[in-house]
Amino acid sequence: MSAKELSRNIPAGVRRTLRKEVNYGCPVKSCGSPFLSYHHYNPPWHVEKHHNIEGMIALCLHHHKSADNGAFTNEQLDNLKENPFLSNDDILGGEITWKRDNILFDIGGNYFLGATKIHLKKEEKLVWIEFDEDGHIMINLNIKDKDGNLLFTMRNNDWLISTSLQDIESPPAMKMVKFRDDDKNVRLSVEYKAHSLESFIREYQTILPNNRIYELLNFLPQEDIVICKIRGLLQYPFHIHFKDGRTDMKNLKGPFTINSMMKLAEGATMEYGVIVNYFEVGDGIIVK
Repeated sequence: MSAKELSRNIPAGVRRTLRKEVNYGCPVKSCGSPFLSYHHYNPPWHVEKHHNIEGMIALCLHHHKSADNGAFTNEQLDNLKENPFLSNDDILGGEITWKRDNILFDIGGNYFLGATKIHLKKEEKLVWIEFDEDGHIMINLNIKDKDGNLLFTMRNNDWLISTSLQDIESPPAMKMVKFRDDDKNVRLSVEYKAHSLESFIREYQTILPNNRIYELLNFLPQEDIVICKIRGLLQYPFHIHFKDGRTDMKNLKGPFTINSMMKLAEGATMEYGVIVNYFEVGDGIIVK
């Protein structure tokens, strides 16, 4: 590629602006699908390589393909950008299509296998699972703002979120959803990924010590290792930050039990704490 040729990879800021422009769902009437791709139309990519926001639009794959084949005029696409199907205070819905009967949860350095529920505080469940008629694991989540108001909910792999948040992204592969709102100081990503034995070791050896990797592998299948990876910053029921390989916590006030081991007495406070590479088979407690 010469220095003058533009990469087909669309800059993150452009993608984010295009998603926001259509309120995070396909703008075509009665569609609203959150699984967005990005269409160059004025001019088309084959005419001029560009990433100009005014000549691009976020569409679902179905309507993107239609647009590629001339279903919409430029004027119609301009109108969809200005008057999308969803409003900026609507409810956006989608799903995670993956169904498995063996999933490893990777929640910021907390690893859970065979868990039916993972708690954050007393009966405040972060993740819990149910099973469909074929025995596949179905994921459930509740994510709240600092005042306890529900921001994001997932019920048996189907999720709902308000379009009023600052950014929502769910690519067409239907294996990931993420959102952020800097005003609320909250962000979250839920992503599924399938690994071979080799790719699992390759990805996690940059995060975990070798002994922990092989401890996990003792409980995992040798093929089709499926990870549900959760990362993000939450403010309810307390400040908790899920990162690669670790979880940071702030301003905890007892009584709490952390990872079923460390206890914080009633009235005691912990300004800052870290959980690193915790693994549990069965139901899990991050902080309870």
